[in-house]
Amino acid sequence: MNDSAEPTNDPQDMGKAKDAAAKDTVVAAAAHAATAHATNADAEALAHWGEGGGAQDDPARDWLALTAASADMDTVATADGLYRYVSPASRRLFGWDPIEVQGHHRDEYIHPDDLPVLRARRASIPASGVFTMAFRFRCADGSYRWTETTSRRVEAGGTSFVVETVRDISERQKGALLLQRQALTDPLTGVANRIVLMDRLRQALRRRDRRKGVLAVLLLDLDRFKVINDSLGHHIGDRVLRAMAERLLRFLRGSDTLARLGGDEFVIVAEDVVNEQAAVELGRRITQAGREPFRVGDEEFVCTVSVGIVTTAHSQHSPERLLQEADLALYRAKDRGRDRAEVFNEALRTTMVGRLGTERNEPPTLGCVVDGCRAHDRVRCGSEV
Repeated sequence: MNDSAEPTNDPQDMGKAKDAAAKDTVVAAAAHAATAHATNADAEALAHWGEGGGAQDDPARDWLALTAASADMDTVATADGLYRYVSPASRRLFGWDPIEVQGHHRDEYIHPDDLPVLRARRASIPASGVFTMAFRFRCADGSYRWTETTSRRVEAGGTSFVVETVRDISERQKGALLLQRQALTDPLTGVANRIVLMDRLRQALRRRDRRKGVLAVLLLDLDRFKVINDSLGHHIGDRVLRAMAERLLRFLRGSDTLARLGGDEFVIVAEDVVNEQAAVELGRRITQAGREPFRVGDEEFVCTVSVGIVTTAHSQHSPERLLQEADLALYRAKDRGRDRAEVFNEALRTTMVGRLGTERNEPPTLGCVVDGCRAHDRVRCGSEV
């Protein structure tokens, strides 16, 4: 017995087949009209193609053949978002067989974090509008890939469709994220850089009037780091800086910021610290951590840390002033023997201003320029720090 399908002349079956073919033609017509930038009248003509002519110049069929070879995924969805057509590129780009996607709502494949913005954007586009948006598309393996999707609404055969071209931009997005990361992080340690630090300080100060506790800024300097660089080499010094950054991160909350100013200086910004004493305790724990030996290859050594601390409960402070005050406290820590934490107060400012006036009348030590020199840089001029 032959199980193969037999051709039928049943008028009802032939009618169903004709309706299905007509629907496919309408879908292809809508897509062709959108991607070829044709008018709605062109789409209508395509939708009614075949009612009285031959099949030699079928533009809808040609469009389907072209999309099958396209590097991008082309889709046609109903006005309420159900996929009616998905091009074969879905297999290569996202691992989906087209038949697996057809009949499903397009929102099922959009990353949940991107969906609210995408829906709002769709609602703002006129009925005949075109828009392009980047979002993450779900792959068959559950991962997501960044896409750039251009959407257009068209009418074909009396039905509204949404035609989309979905382009994979994952590599481009990775490059953009890498550039962004390079612009905002310290290339050696991976922590925040000065640009991010100043922005975080400005934001934290703006929030001061609405927050409890105090804002604490801790300026850290590695003691005698120059000796490590000069005696063991800069490659060892770089590894020490990376290890110190990792060590410091152990003491921070998710809301805190660790930044590297450059050289051997780091800054910690901590919001909502209970009080000044809590900031002092954090500084004490950091100095204790600095006494733990570093092991780099066959070398083992200790690189202690000096810390300058300033706290404020007021939004009137400026980021620059906070760093200057932390710097004065750091100078006192260096002046008192290093490997310790000191807190800024106004008496310290008065003392330092008086001392600066005295030093301006003295010849610079070891060629160090006094005017414009940061406070604790003078310690560096007289001895290794």
